[in-house]
Amino acid sequence: PTVTNITTWPTGIGSLMQYDDVPLTCASASGLFLESSYRWSRDGGRLPDGAVADGNQLRIVFASTADSGTYTCTASNAFGHGSASITLHFEGRPLIRTPETQTAGGLPGEITLGIVLSVFAGVAAVAAAVYWYMRRRKGPQTE
Repeated sequence: PTVTNITTWPTGIGSLMQYDDVPLTCASASGLFLESSYRWSRDGGRLPDGAVADGNQLRIVFASTADSGTYTCTASNAFGHGSASITLHFEGRPLIRTPETQTAGGLPGEITLGIVLSVFAGVAAVAAAVYWYMRRRKGPQTE
């Protein structure tokens, strides 16, 4: 069989990011009656732990920067084999937004979180004070 190409979905990905799920599809011309079997490999090592190979498809699940590399699909049948490769580069993605990554006009993440927590604590304190006041006003409960 002749392996024509390996594609990613969505097509035309500009950059792959850490934590992405990336499906690869291997396309081959194997003839009308002979079905090909497929084998996936990665140059310089084994497939990542989060990679799931199923026939002509390979899905890299929850990718990390360590999953960057050249992936090869080999198709084979009774008439021979063929292969194609694709190089993937996964860029790191910050888990927490820092002040440098804020958009113009926005508050830094730490300040925003601090304001939200302060408001929540204030509302909780007022609710507790109202509850305590109402309980004292009613007096002891009799049965």
